[in-house]
Amino acid sequence: MKVYRVKCRKAPRLFFVCALVILTYLAPIRAIFADDNQLHLTNERRCSQIFVDLISSGWKGPVKSKGIPEIWTFDGLDFGQEYYVKDFAKAFNQTDVKSHEKFFKDFLKTRKKEKKHTHVLDLMGSGFFLENSKNTDSITGLRLNPFDKSFLPENYNHNDMPEQILGDIFDAKTWEKLDMSARNRGILSFDLIVLRPHGGWENQSFSDKHGKSLLSLNYVIRKTIERLSPDGRFYFSIPWTLRLSPEKPDFTYYLGDLTSDIERHTPFRLILDTDVNNAGYRDRVVGAVVPR
Repeated sequence: MKVYRVKCRKAPRLFFVCALVILTYLAPIRAIFADDNQLHLTNERRCSQIFVDLISSGWKGPVKSKGIPEIWTFDGLDFGQEYYVKDFAKAFNQTDVKSHEKFFKDFLKTRKKEKKHTHVLDLMGSGFFLENSKNTDSITGLRLNPFDKSFLPENYNHNDMPEQILGDIFDAKTWEKLDMSARNRGILSFDLIVLRPHGGWENQSFSDKHGKSLLSLNYVIRKTIERLSPDGRFYFSIPWTLRLSPEKPDFTYYLGDLTSDIERHTPFRLILDTDVNNAGYRDRVVGAVVPR
């Protein structure tokens, strides 16, 4: 009986100690999942409201083009990484990128050496911007229409064609299609994501009003950060007023809520800036989402 009583007294203590240890180690993990879930719920609610705001302001979605090339004038093998480097220059300057020209190669090569994944996603593009893909685990392009393969060189190996996800980037089903493709290929998240949709963005029927354009950017960034690796990077450059104004857009009004949500629920920080054309007009919004 004495042995029985000793076990009864010690068992609750042992159970309490074990439970405390388990909870101590699981707390950070639970917090991460809680943040992920909160971010997803917040993004879903905000994306739905953004979509309603865009529709109510007269936006009708992407303009249907009779041909493919004219709405994708900045995509394909003829437009390599030098164009991406040029458009992302201001964002590179604010994210400690020492060599703009070597960034993509160095970033992916370093991750390879560190035994990290190197999955690349080109939003509203085909993934042709990388000059050398040997340091990548995968390259995915997400675009509205199929890339016209007749523009590829005769000696191009079609097996090297990046994976293509077709659909409207402002349609939730397109993101679901991307997720399904990623899961089927064993991709949990993307490590380098770029968005440089000059041709496609200007055919969205909202580029004459920078408010609609920035609301749409808010939507795309929210969808993107849920698919970005915790130590990944996302660089973007979009036209915003078709050179109608020399003034900076009101980032706080259109993107302030996004900045706040990123700071509260993610390990990232959001960088926003503008770039000017030869006439001195601020015709592009450039930026990045990078680890803090």
